Amino acid sequence: MGLGQFPPHSDKKCQHRRSAIEADLPGLEEDIDLLLRLIDGFSRNGGGSRDQSFCQAVRGALLEGGPGAGKTALAKSLARHGGLPSYYCSCPSLFSRDRGDAERGLQEIFQTCIQKAACSEKESCLLVLDDLDCIGKDRKKARHVSDLGILAMLLECLDHLRGAHVFVLAIAGDASLIDVGLLQPGRLEITLKLSSLKQEQREKILANLLGKLNTKSPRAVEESSIQYSGRLLDSLACRTRGFNGADLAYLCSSALTSALRRSQSSDHVCIEEEDWEVAMEGAHPIDIPWLFVEGARLSDLAGMDEIIQTVSETILQPLLQPEALRAMGVPRASFGVLLYGPSGTGKTTLGLALAAAAQSHASFLAVECSELVNKVVGESERAVARLFQVARHRAPCILFLDHVEAIAGRRGFDTSSEQTMDRMLSTLLMEMDGLTAGDCMHDRTGSDMVIVVAATNLLSMLDEAFLRPGRLDILIEMALPDKEARAAIFLLHFSRMPLRFDTAVRGLKSEKNSTFTPLHEFAETMADLSEGLSGADIQGLCQEAALLALREDLDRSYLLPRHVMEALDVKRRNT
Repeated sequence: MGLGQFPPHSDKKCQHRRSAIEADLPGLEEDIDLLLRLIDGFSRNGGGSRDQSFCQAVRGALLEGGPGAGKTALAKSLARHGGLPSYYCSCPSLFSRDRGDAERGLQEIFQTCIQKAACSEKESCLLVLDDLDCIGKDRKKARHVSDLGILAMLLECLDHLRGAHVFVLAIAGDASLIDVGLLQPGRLEITLKLSSLKQEQREKILANLLGKLNTKSPRAVEESSIQYSGRLLDSLACRTRGFNGADLAYLCSSALTSALRRSQSSDHVCIEEEDWEVAMEGAHPIDIPWLFVEGARLSDLAGMDEIIQTVSETILQPLLQPEALRAMGVPRASFGVLLYGPSGTGKTTLGLALAAAAQSHASFLAVECSELVNKVVGESERAVARLFQVARHRAPCILFLDHVEAIAGRRGFDTSSEQTMDRMLSTLLMEMDGLTAGDCMHDRTGSDMVIVVAATNLLSMLDEAFLRPGRLDILIEMALPDKEARAAIFLLHFSRMPLRFDTAVRGLKSEKNSTFTPLHEFAETMADLSEGLSGADIQGLCQEAALLALREDLDRSYLLPRHVMEALDVKRRNT
């Protein structure tokens, strides 16, 4: 339901209420505006009779969003400044030891709100039901009879409000878990989702949080001036894509802690760039139960120039420059890319390196697919659906599925009685199709894009339906490195090691292969001798060489070419 369908009110009191709530929650202006219009329209109409406009007829709404999105804070601010008497109920608090207490408590709350509405000047009341998931979960997923009992009482109470003037604002983390009966007309008939914050919203929230640090800082900096630059604020807003209000609050708190540790005086604290870097290292979105990484870099991948170019063209460029893509008549980017090849060829490293390359323009989620498999029937499918839900919420987003064969194996080979793997595949295919649904293939922009990058070393085990165009458009083979690629990989590792070619050190004048002088020449030599090794093998070989040097002399600060050659011999003996 678009904002344009709800005419704004020019009432000065309404504008004052809006300003007060926006001061509490900067960056959520559109959501605040819509909720105020709904509540104001309801109260103006005296309870929302069905012959009025949609805005005036709405009796209740469901506010949806992940942990830390600001649902409760927004609802409480509306209760304080919304202009109506209000009642706040945390649904988990309804439950006690005795059976039936929750139902009786809920009934009493609704009766209290009806009485408040009757006694108020506007003859209306706002009821906030926080954590509706506890009492309004889908009846099909109810595990106890008590779940059905409290749901039935909630439905009955909502129906009794049809003649009363109580507006119900319910709060839930995931609307898909709420019983559909609650979302019917006359009950919670409109669902409002607190979407992921845009860059300008994050900047407003960061500025507001830092402003509060001046007046609400810890006792150690009670009189201090927290300073920051606009340029740094803009940079932080860009780097915190996917963060919500709670994440940003934690980030500011961490930066202040770092500044206090560094500052010699508590009278003047300046949060500088190094403090933000420290804070960013430990700050990640709190509603993502999967790996969120920014460690690897494309520069860490040697001997993969063609593959990196392909990945850049199919994934990074559409994210970084979606307008240029549309200008060339390309309506959309690829929705999926599959990296396949033997173990150790850099598939996972490449997937994770995309996080750093696109960190200023897209969120990044990475998951080890075997972790999604759960022995509890139905939980595996829910985990897959939840993963894609988070990706859509964090769009634009790169979703990296490592060892995807764990959830996308061929159908018909699942020997379990529950057919868990086949159901997981069906859920995965449905979610991937959902990325393109309603998209019309022409209106897709970088802001709502979710690109799936999957990796496997068992291509033959994947179901054919998973590989079809429209799901995975591009398949990239990552084979074992050839001689040129191996030389590049050796050179990369050698450049980071204290490798010494002067064998005259510490009386080692008689060592063999003492003529190795240029780094490139030694890398070429090792490439000739290491056919069949993967990039991971070469990395392990270099680490083994360093350990061999330390075993000889713990005080040694360098290693010699012979240590690398010996490590290669050890590798060959062990394979």
